[in-house]
Amino acid sequence: MGRIKFYILFILWYKFSEDFKESGSLINSKMPTIVSNRWIVLTTVNQPTKDVKYLATLSKWNVVVVADLKTPKNWTLDRVHFLSVETQKSMSETLNLVRKLPYKSYTRKMIGYLYAIAHGAEWIYDTDDDNRPIFGGLDTFDFADELSGVRFERNHSDPIINRLFNPYLFYGRPDMWPRGFPLEYFSQHNHTDANFRLCEVQKRAAVQQGLVDMDPDVDAIFRLLHANPTKVSSEHFNRHAPSIILGQKMYSPWNSQNTLFHRNAFFTMFLPTTVSFRTTDIWRSYFSQKLLHLIDEYVAFYPVNAVQIRNAHNYLKDFEDEQEVYLKSGELLKFLDEWKCSQNSTANCAIELAEQFG
Repeated sequence: MGRIKFYILFILWYKFSEDFKESGSLINSKMPTIVSNRWIVLTTVNQPTKDVKYLATLSKWNVVVVADLKTPKNWTLDRVHFLSVETQKSMSETLNLVRKLPYKSYTRKMIGYLYAIAHGAEWIYDTDDDNRPIFGGLDTFDFADELSGVRFERNHSDPIINRLFNPYLFYGRPDMWPRGFPLEYFSQHNHTDANFRLCEVQKRAAVQQGLVDMDPDVDAIFRLLHANPTKVSSEHFNRHAPSIILGQKMYSPWNSQNTLFHRNAFFTMFLPTTVSFRTTDIWRSYFSQKLLHLIDEYVAFYPVNAVQIRNAHNYLKDFEDEQEVYLKSGELLKFLDEWKCSQNSTANCAIELAEQFG
């Protein structure tokens, strides 16, 4: 049943994310003036946090916040497009996908993506209510079509362990791994000089993830091994290492907390609804990379441009919710690396992969 549901929901997502690029407003209620084609999307169950209030001050960006059942009914903040549960119900008259998304679920964030797309988004910045841009913030991402810089590249026939990229290792923390990195590869994994190329001109990445200082996204195993109950997490990375683009058939997990998507990658933003909150964005990241490679688009990592003071979490609950990530990431990566599309269009390839992926 979960496999069928993933397949059906992805088809709906693909259809809506493509169709709504030119569709116009989804709702009739009064919303703030749209200031650009750049959108910030998040979901929250809290009153406006300091970080959300800061995001709302960014003059070049629109902000859309997606509510859930626990979100305070009186939630309001100037310049924010707030999609209350009631507003979402009105949107469901147009969007079948909205009706099918579960409540009390991080995946309702997809309603915000669709809202931004329908209102002319060219860029969507995916974040959470406990993340704040710093050190140049969103301006440190690349918006031009071409750039010079570093590329992570290996022979496509090399073992998968050699084609994996650990951004934490690259930015100076060999002791750390991002949530979703296949644990069976960590102890033997490294980057050698042969992995890196300096390119005078290359296409900018359609998905760009910035690293996060203080409390970066690691899995519960790392947190349980290193947690200090007497102080706030204070992890740091090398801010002087360059941004880096991953080449074809190079892979790395990335999350939904400090990630910029270009319009060309919108069709890959689907968050699986049949897995846990701690799994959904990781599965998306791997699924997305395979689809992006089909259309000659790429993923990039950037030095620290945000900070997170993490909302309270139960590490053991996180550990339980991450079981699939620990047990299946390597297997999933192998499947995706070997998968070949039998169709002749991006749309049909995406649907075929969704059918097999689910």
